Amino acid sequence: MSRLVTTLAFALAVVYAATSALARPSFSLTVFGDLAQTLLASLVVLSFIYHALNGKGRIRSFWILMASGAGCWLISQSIWSYYEVILRVNFNEPSVQDIILFVHLVPMMAALATLPHENRKMPAVIPYSLGMLAVWWMYLYSYIVLPWQYVSPAVDIYGASFNFLYTTEDLAFICALGLLVWRSKGPWKVFYRRLLLGSLGYTITSQITNVAIDQHRYYTGSLYDVPLVFSIACICWAASSAETNASSEEEADETSENAAADWITRMAFLALLSVPLLAARSLESSGVPAAVRNFRVEVSLIAMVALSALLFALQWVLGGRLRSSLKTVRDSMDELARAREALQHQATHDSMTGALNRCAISEALSRELSRSARTESALAVFLIDLDHFKLINDQFGHHAGDIAIVAACTRMQDCVRSHDYVGRYGGEEFLAVIPDADQNRALQIAERMRQRISMNPVVFNANPILLTATIGVALSVPNDTPESLLRRADVALYDGKRIGRNNVQLASGPIPQVVAASGD
Repeated sequence: MSRLVTTLAFALAVVYAATSALARPSFSLTVFGDLAQTLLASLVVLSFIYHALNGKGRIRSFWILMASGAGCWLISQSIWSYYEVILRVNFNEPSVQDIILFVHLVPMMAALATLPHENRKMPAVIPYSLGMLAVWWMYLYSYIVLPWQYVSPAVDIYGASFNFLYTTEDLAFICALGLLVWRSKGPWKVFYRRLLLGSLGYTITSQITNVAIDQHRYYTGSLYDVPLVFSIACICWAASSAETNASSEEEADETSENAAADWITRMAFLALLSVPLLAARSLESSGVPAAVRNFRVEVSLIAMVALSALLFALQWVLGGRLRSSLKTVRDSMDELARAREALQHQATHDSMTGALNRCAISEALSRELSRSARTESALAVFLIDLDHFKLINDQFGHHAGDIAIVAACTRMQDCVRSHDYVGRYGGEEFLAVIPDADQNRALQIAERMRQRISMNPVVFNANPILLTATIGVALSVPNDTPESLLRRADVALYDGKRIGRNNVQLASGPIPQVVAASGD
């Protein structure tokens, strides 16, 4: 289809060139010229619409805006043709057709500003910023051109003002295209390059044609139209042969997304600031009719209201995005806190029993022993060893042994206070740190713990497993260290094992040397 449209466009341009060179000025030539240009503009519009129907996301928005601009161009050309062909009027006076012709580049500029080649989702602020720029651009037309078209008609001033603003618009469009050619790659670069070629030819030819119109040497179908027609054919070639819809949208990279959005938003704010300045200037312009001054002030007020409304909408969008970002940050911080707590729990707790691991219970002992020395309070430690644990593993298997360890640990934790510590010290051995506990209190807790462990058998595969434990208790004394305190508790545990197990033994005074703990 793209090849057919391109071939048709350039074939029509060649026929147009031959007809312009051979035919003399006549109504038939005017009809041919108007119909040919209208047909070429229609092919451009249809090509843009085709891509819009097949695109998605930002790319679809780009093609819709391009089709809208080309549609305004087609309407302007159709009005020109209506006056020349149907009404047979020499159409050189100011009219609504000029406004539509001027407007057609506004959505096209907006299309380029969406940066479809970036292959990212369009930032939410872009439509509002582009809307502000579009309002501002139409305000410039109303401020510079419209007064001399309707308020105080002056054909010469109108023509110079319109040509100046329309040329500025064309040059801005060409510069934007040139920038996109430099920044893009692949199919988009090819499309932008072809569109730039056609737009550049169209702009240059339009300037030459305007001079010819002012000198009354132009007529529709003349040789002045030939480069214009070939430029339109080139634009049609760019539109019909574009292979840009194959790209898929990705999640936006915030840095790249904000770079383009920030520049467009800054331009929109500068446009807003320029309106009151132009309004003030119009009040001081003594060389223009009062009606023009008043009209310019009125359109400035209307523009400020429209721009303020869009600015409010933009602020509302930015506020929503800020709230969303803050919520995302809070959620991320909460998630990080949970992850940190989970990692800390994994680092300090035994994976099987959920009790403190050896490192964490040792740190708790050192910390509480230092505190007890400062406050001169008592501190008790229990070394708890499950009796005959090897027999459980040998008779029922290691899985049964694991279940027994978990059950014993749960029963121990049920017997201590909220500020006491229970940790797995190694294998079937546990360490409990009991702050603020004198001898009677420590022995009561230890005995309650021993009874609780042996109260009910642990059932594994319908087999009851009787658990008992021997507990060595040691109380801190001045100048104690964690090692010396643990040595006394270990000796007490050894004594309890030696006299028959399943009992609580209190350590005697300080032990001058290390006594090895006995196993089962």
